Amino acid sequence: MSDRRFSLVVSILGLVFVGGVYVDGWAHNHDRVDDSFFTPWHGLLYATYLVVAAVMLARVLKTHRTGTTWRAAVPDGYALSLVGVALFLAAGIGDMVWHTLFGVEEDLAALLSPTHLMLASSGVLMGTGPYLAGMRAPGRGWRGAAPVVLTSLALMSFVAFMTQYINPYSELWPTRRWLLYNPSADELGEVLGAAGFVWYSVVLAGFVLVLASRDRLPVGAAGLLVAGGAALSVTQGDDYWVAVPALIGAVMLEGVLALTRNRRFAFRVLSAAVAGIPIAAHMAALALFEEVVWPVHLWAGTPVIAALVGMLVGLAVVPPGERPRAATGV
Repeated sequence: MSDRRFSLVVSILGLVFVGGVYVDGWAHNHDRVDDSFFTPWHGLLYATYLVVAAVMLARVLKTHRTGTTWRAAVPDGYALSLVGVALFLAAGIGDMVWHTLFGVEEDLAALLSPTHLMLASSGVLMGTGPYLAGMRAPGRGWRGAAPVVLTSLALMSFVAFMTQYINPYSELWPTRRWLLYNPSADELGEVLGAAGFVWYSVVLAGFVLVLASRDRLPVGAAGLLVAGGAALSVTQGDDYWVAVPALIGAVMLEGVLALTRNRRFAFRVLSAAVAGIPIAAHMAALALFEEVVWPVHLWAGTPVIAALVGMLVGLAVVPPGERPRAATGV
């Protein structure tokens, strides 16, 4: 198996692993867990981990048997992934002990418990292999970029999962009243919601713009990250329908990219559009189909803030006066 195909396999398995994380999160958020560590949801999560680990370790072992040293047998870019494999196993054992001693966490505590943070950190390390290898490898279009794009979707969705308490796709902040007839409580919801939109804009723009700056954003990749990230995030709440406006926003974003492709200002347009357009579609859908309790000044200004945040991230990724590393039309 070639290095490129190996990275593609690992990146796909990484997405499956993140899917297992989301299934376990869904179970926690919808009262499908008890005080036992041994649940079907944990079983699915750890089964996907074992598959990912087995594929990586089998590659190293096979290469080592050809006579190379153990260090040389590690595929380029995968050293941190193997560290993550070991740490995830240790964190999993620690999580079992933690659940036995203190019970199963719920709500925000399930995201911020020490063993779950260890699992999250080691999971991110596991996902770095296809990303680093793909960034270093030659090739253009989907053939060269697929492992990096799929791993970016997995890592971005993982970050969104761990910060779902302010994720605008997991909780429809503009439609929520925290305490009826209590303006201060409603303002707290507005503050948290606005912070969530800003944070998600940073995460989305960061992943997409780094890909664009390194010639790793083929046609459809930006839309995949927008729609795929939202589709996974909505599973942690009950408003699954908001994945539809996210898909519409992804299509609109790809349309803007098609119109500006191969233009000198294309990267700056992408910077403003990558979060601004999907969040504009999101807010428009809420205004049409839900009861928005935010004042119009706030919900109408949210897409503008998202666009400005994207532009700032773009300036950090590619400073003024510089151009993306390779011209892919973005």
